[in-house]
Amino acid sequence: MPISYLKVNNYMKVENVEFDPKNGVNEITGANGMGKSSTLNAIATMGGKKEIVWKPIRDGAEEAFIEIHLDGVGASTVRVVRRFWRKENGEVGDSVTVETADGMRAQKPETLLKSWLSAFTFDPLAFTRADDAQQVEILKTFVKDFDFDKEAENRKTAYEKRTDVNRQVRDLKSQVAGISVPAATPEAEIDISALTAELQEVGEFNADIQQRAANRQRVSDEADRFVIEAAQLDEQAATLRRQAQEAEDQAILKREMAASNRKRLEDAGPLPEPKDPGAVRERIASADAINSNVRQKKQLDALISRVNALEEQAATLTKEVEESDARKLEAVKKANLPVDGLSFGDDIILFNGQPLSQASQAEKIRVSVAIATAMSPKLKVALIKDGSLLDKKSWALLEQFADENGLQIFIETVDSERPTAVVIENGNIKNNGILEAAE
Repeated sequence: MPISYLKVNNYMKVENVEFDPKNGVNEITGANGMGKSSTLNAIATMGGKKEIVWKPIRDGAEEAFIEIHLDGVGASTVRVVRRFWRKENGEVGDSVTVETADGMRAQKPETLLKSWLSAFTFDPLAFTRADDAQQVEILKTFVKDFDFDKEAENRKTAYEKRTDVNRQVRDLKSQVAGISVPAATPEAEIDISALTAELQEVGEFNADIQQRAANRQRVSDEADRFVIEAAQLDEQAATLRRQAQEAEDQAILKREMAASNRKRLEDAGPLPEPKDPGAVRERIASADAINSNVRQKKQLDALISRVNALEEQAATLTKEVEESDARKLEAVKKANLPVDGLSFGDDIILFNGQPLSQASQAEKIRVSVAIATAMSPKLKVALIKDGSLLDKKSWALLEQFADENGLQIFIETVDSERPTAVVIENGNIKNNGILEAAE
């Protein structure tokens, strides 16, 4: 559906430009400020209101007029007209009509034009000069039913979580490396209070033994004394007959008491050996060091457990990142990209596995022309503003690819000497007579 006729009147810097564009490359040339860009912009306005400039009407004029004819719409030619006029309040009004040659008018012309001209202003050469991120955004339009922003946000969230988890892992591993625990450290701390109680019990036990031993010695000494006293009493009984009966009674009593004490000693049995408090003291002395090791070991075990848990979490998040990348890659693979070998990642366009920026100029032009064709399948028209940057070889390639893809290109150059170029001077076609003669 090429443009077969173009007329621009009093639009921006154009006073009157009217010619029949050809298929392939249409060169618009002239000096700077003469109306070349205005001509291309006039064509762009047919794609929708968003392309309309702030001051569309030429200085000194009251209204502007743009008309294009589109061939190949069914069996008819479609006439598209956009008008601009100055209102009394200083604002600019505009209207657009779309009608066939037999007078049939579209009820919603803006909607119809948008469906035809959705990518009308795509500039293939500007695409080759755009940075990687801008190129990626353009190619994303070919991947349907896939939310790149949402997927990028999901990936970013998982990536940031993984970064934080890995940071925690590094911090915890650093703490683990700083802890040294002897191999024989037990799992639980020694109960020093229990050992202290045991030491107290040992002391009390030994004190009781000492007391009992002293008591026994006292009883033994007392028995010995009783024997001596009995002997003395016997001697007194022999010499003191008057007191014999009393002394004898006392002696009998003392003997009975001695026998009772001896019996108590015999019945008591031998005393147990005293316990050694030194061993308990040594255990108490070593318990602090052992308990410190136990606490270190528990801290180490907790840190290692935390590291293992975080590493598992990091692995899960890594899987989420990889799955996000895989989903995006699968969506790109399924997309109907306009050139075989074309793909893209997060921020770079790839052609045959290499960055598009490293491709030859011919490959860049071929890719950009194919994208332009795919972006506007109904109206295969592209506008190029910086055509002066093309050398002869690149120009020939552009013409070749335009012909091969059925793409109509309007390209702006500065003071071109090509005989087929449309020369704009002071808002008018300078070589209009030549164009008419050529036709």
